[in-house]
Amino acid sequence: MRRGHWLLALRVATLVALAASMALLIDYTTPAEAFCSADSACAKVRGSGYGYLFGGKLPMPAVGLAGFSVLYLLTLWQESALARRLTLYGAAGAAAAGALLLGLQAAVIRQFCWLCVTTDLAAILAGSFAVMHSKDRVSPQRSQGAEQQTEHTSELAFQPWAVTVAGLLAVAAPALWPRMKPQPPVPPAISALQQPGKINVIEFFDFQCPHCRALHPRLMELKAQYGDRVHFVRMNYPLDSHPEALPTAIGHVCARAQGKGEEFADKLLRAQHLGAIPSRLTARAFNLDLEKYDACVEDPKTLEEVEKERQVLRDAGMAGLPTTYIGSRRILGNQPDDVWVDAFRRAEQELTTGEAETGVPAWLYASACLLLFLGVGVAGRRRSAPQPTEAT
Repeated sequence: MRRGHWLLALRVATLVALAASMALLIDYTTPAEAFCSADSACAKVRGSGYGYLFGGKLPMPAVGLAGFSVLYLLTLWQESALARRLTLYGAAGAAAAGALLLGLQAAVIRQFCWLCVTTDLAAILAGSFAVMHSKDRVSPQRSQGAEQQTEHTSELAFQPWAVTVAGLLAVAAPALWPRMKPQPPVPPAISALQQPGKINVIEFFDFQCPHCRALHPRLMELKAQYGDRVHFVRMNYPLDSHPEALPTAIGHVCARAQGKGEEFADKLLRAQHLGAIPSRLTARAFNLDLEKYDACVEDPKTLEEVEKERQVLRDAGMAGLPTTYIGSRRILGNQPDDVWVDAFRRAEQELTTGEAETGVPAWLYASACLLLFLGVGVAGRRRSAPQPTEAT
């Protein structure tokens, strides 16, 4: 291979690892199904205990993203012997880590996350290319003349801005995908809960879920801004891991039967600790008929009602709590404020136009990103000036 090929191959492998690491980090840090579904091998690897460091505080993809970013920056600084050595050592370390993580998936976890495999293989290739690049730089290649060597090197050289933009694109492309991807169709069981002509908000929640409790005041504040235009339905999904969730969900169903379901839920979701305010005490605070309330709590049909509400989300694809449908969009978890504001805006727009936004197909988004990369490469290609020849 000509000089410069190995450096280009190293950069491409590092870009692939950067993009895959960013995609993994998005799936690790947000409840949304951006790249992997809740029952995928990626989710199993993430939940295996090997996806985080320091007791679950530091996601492994964050380490990969930082490491590959540094490695990519080092490839821009090849005029320095120190930078070349650091590039070689860093790429070799990344390759060793990639091989170790592949072995861990195969032998211990026994699940292969496609994004993890992409990252690890790219790391191994980057290490191999760094070694070849290092050997290429020190090998004698002057037998064909310095002019020809300069020409070969320049054929694969790129402007610094192009290399920098390529790195930024590798990180930005997966980061933007969650906002661009098509929304899955609303399941029929969810559609049955919606009301025509309204901004429909269907929330599945657990009284003891910390993310549900954190979301509640923010969602209620945004809902209040739209007033009567919002049709809001609260659906119980008490998790088995939360001992206080099921009894409180039963109390919520019974309070709802007397027309006080939202007041009951609001008070308990805003309480600092769920067990500090018993459900019956809350029922009394809202002047419910306690005799009817107690009978409702003991009635097996109330538990069946909670199970029916849980089954709606199971059938729709349970991926985490809270799960909220706003119009045609499903939002998983306690997302930032701008996600909710945008969802309400889009739902209102759907009422006006009568059409739901479909998003960008994956193949089209990937093609556009690839064309953008190629465009940056073509525009940023550094071409050498013709070398003067001596007359013989």
